[in-house]
Parts: sequence; structure tokens; C-alpha cells
Amino acid sequence: AIAVNIGTALQIMAAVMAAGMVPPLAMALSSTVLRPTLYTEAERENGKAAWLLGASFITEGAIPFAASDPLRVIPSLMAGSALTGALVMAFGSELRAPHGGVWVIGLISNPVMYLVAIAAGTAVSAFLVTAWKSRNPITDEEIEAVAKKVAAEVKRATGGEEMWLDARTQVGASALAIPVGEVLQPPRYRARSAG
Repeated sequence: AIAVNIGTALQIMAAVMAAGMVPPLAMALSSTVLRPTLYTEAERENGKAAWLLGASFITEGAIPFAASDPLRVIPSLMAGSALTGALVMAFGSELRAPHGGVWVIGLISNPVMYLVAIAAGTAVSAFLVTAWKSRNPITDEEIEAVAKKVAAEVKRATGGEEMWLDARTQVGASALAIPVGEVLQPPRYRARSAG
């Protein structure tokens, strides 16, 4: 038989939910409050929705941001989520519901410190991603230029088959340095991946 410490399991669930709320909340904060000008209109709209998604523990609200700029977004979100998870464990919060976000706050022990942990992680992630994006912003013109190059390369590689992807997604894929040729690497990332 396997011995299970229920208290530990409840603490782990509390840390998981809090850490999972941070990514969409951080992207919402960055894209709608801190520096909306760093984001496209579509991203700002996604940021508005991310407030509710994050509050509801729907981490997928951060996916559009991570897909469009993975090298700056993902590490920022990881840092804030890690901080939140660690704080929740340190505060000893326990969660008796597997999902629900702030809507199940009545089922969380030590709820004030739980919310403090979420706010701390959200602030860290939002400030990190905003700082990284501010340091080296990607303009819509650069994105469109890369998208055209990617579309031309895909058309050439597939023998003329048409393939459509969102321009931001193409830049996100190129930032991962997928080894399909220099055409997929915007100038900003090309310098880092060379050598």
C-alpha cells in the first residue's frame, strides 16, 4: 500500500493552481497596463481576456503570447510561476478543489497569503517580460517581412502548395531557431543563433 499524506497533496495542488494562474495574469498586466504599445492590437485584446482566464486558472490564456515570442515570454512566465509555487508552499496554503481559480478561494487555507503569492509571481513575470520586450521590441513591419519570407519558403519547399499561418506565430516559430534555413530567422535572433 502507498501511504499518502493528504496535507502535502493539498499543498501541492494549491501551488499548482496558483502557479498556473500567473502566466495569463502576467501577460494581461504587461499587455494592458504596463506597456500596451509593445503589443499588437490583437495581443492587447488577448490581454483583456487573459485577466479572466488567469483568474479562473485557465493557463492557456498565455499561449498566444508565448507562441509569438517564446524566447522572452516563456522564461519570464517560468520565473514568476516558480516564485508563486514556492511562496504558496512556504505559506502552507492548501487547496481542496482541483480547479477554479479565485472562484474557489473559500476552499483555500491561508487565502490572503495565497493571493499575495499569486500577485508576487504575476508582478515578477509581467515586469520581466515587459523589460525584455522593451529592450528589443519587434515591430509589426519586421513581423510582416518575416511572414512573407516564411510563406515564400514554405511555398517553395512544398512545391507551390499554399500554407497560411499567423505572422506572429511564424515569428515565434522562427525564434525557436527551427533548422529549416536562414529565412526563418529574423535578424534579431539570427545573431544569437550564429556560432
